[in-house]
Amino acid sequence: MEKFFIIIGIFFFGIIVAFGMGLLVAFPVMWLWNWQIINIFPVPKLTFWQAWSLYVICNLLFKSTYHSPSKND
Repeated sequence: MEKFFIIIGIFFFGIIVAFGMGLLVAFPVMWLWNWQIINIFPVPKLTFWQAWSLYVICNLLFKSTYHSPSKND
């Protein structure tokens, strides 16, 4: 039973770390958008949460799934 709680704890810790990393990445997305994109295109500034959701959407849509062939193939 103790192993079960350790595995559950590691799982939730991983989720929290992934969420935190996503929040850290949202700041550069927001800054770059507000610094450059609004000067090129007539679009509004992004808030932090809009930048975070844009990052998540782009990560889901454009994530690379290419794997190089191994030497054994």
